[in-house]
Amino acid sequence: MTGRAVTADDARDALQVVHGEVSALLAAFDVGQLPTFVAELLAAKRVYIAGQGRSGLAGRGLAQRLMHNGLTTYVVGEIAVPAVSDGDLFIGITASGTTSTTVHQAQRAKAAGTRIIAVALPGDSPLGGLADWSLLLPRQASDQHATTAFCQAAQLIFDTTCRLVQQELGLRDEDLHQRHTNFE
Repeated sequence: MTGRAVTADDARDALQVVHGEVSALLAAFDVGQLPTFVAELLAAKRVYIAGQGRSGLAGRGLAQRLMHNGLTTYVVGEIAVPAVSDGDLFIGITASGTTSTTVHQAQRAKAAGTRIIAVALPGDSPLGGLADWSLLLPRQASDQHATTAFCQAAQLIFDTTCRLVQQELGLRDEDLHQRHTNFE
């Protein structure tokens, strides 16, 4: 404890740091990668998404929105995930490209003949070495903890990708809503 309560000014300053970092990262992102990402997603028989921690949470959001667009998607590690095979697409999300669980899952998918996409920062990594293609987010200094800015930007890039998938498929919001859970 610092001995003083967080003020609205502290909160405003913190929000500006987060907003500024994500804005800068997105401004530096090569949007020319997204048409390839969309094509890879639409060409896949099924999409398997893997990531640990906050990268995994961003991946879950991607899986949900792809499902809303009518793509067959799975979150690797869940109990109802079928075997991966030729014609499928595995997306591994890890800023470092070295997260051992995600790399191991990519190795298993590769052995089954699956295409691999690494979502990571630039640089040599085990996941990048397995990948058929990589969606690279810019490397940037951050005042946030660990790879928080990477995960925040990844989520927005994934949402943008799903918007592009929706447009490519000619779907309306009502079409996506029909696939939204009705357990709520």
